[in-house]
Amino acid sequence: MSGWSGPLPLWEYLSLRDVAEETALSVAMVYAYRSLPAVHDAVRKQGGVFRVALVLGTLALAATRIISRTGFHQPLLLTISWLLYVVFIAYPIVWTLARRAPDAESNAAPSRLTDREFFKTSLGLFVVVSSIYFMHWVIWSPAAGVINLLALFVIPASAVVLGAGARLVMAGACKALEEEPPEWLLTVIAVIVGWAAVIHYFLFAHPPHSP
Repeated sequence: MSGWSGPLPLWEYLSLRDVAEETALSVAMVYAYRSLPAVHDAVRKQGGVFRVALVLGTLALAATRIISRTGFHQPLLLTISWLLYVVFIAYPIVWTLARRAPDAESNAAPSRLTDREFFKTSLGLFVVVSSIYFMHWVIWSPAAGVINLLALFVIPASAVVLGAGARLVMAGACKALEEEPPEWLLTVIAVIVGWAAVIHYFLFAHPPHSP
């Protein structure tokens, strides 16, 4: 966070188009896995996750370029976009499906995280990222300039949410590593994370005042 500065409009943080696109890809992949034996067998084969992700990322990029009418020009930019689609979108979708599907090998053995614990850990990660985005927008966005006074209350409140999310992530990580730290220690670390966020945004991340 210390190296991240500059104003951005709120829609740059929470792009509904990206959320809708990745949700559609996830749903389509789950449907294909359950309904098409060829896709199911391809995912279950040795190295199949990577190969299926390669195909899914390529198809997703091609569909996006066609729908947005941006074409397939600029080979360097197209290559970078393709790598981003494969590595950061398609691969996590297929890997998660292969790990969490009812017939996955990982489900045959006792799992370190129950479905509820996995959900809570994922929720905590979402809360952490969302809180950071929101606090950054409150401090930096020109649209938020009218609520500078409100930021005195919004930032600490958001930091509390950030700390709660961090606690969920730490609890899930400890459980996955078969560690059992005391509850008070997790709470203390969460409080430290929240205070650190407040200090960072108020003392270091605030934009300089105009003369």
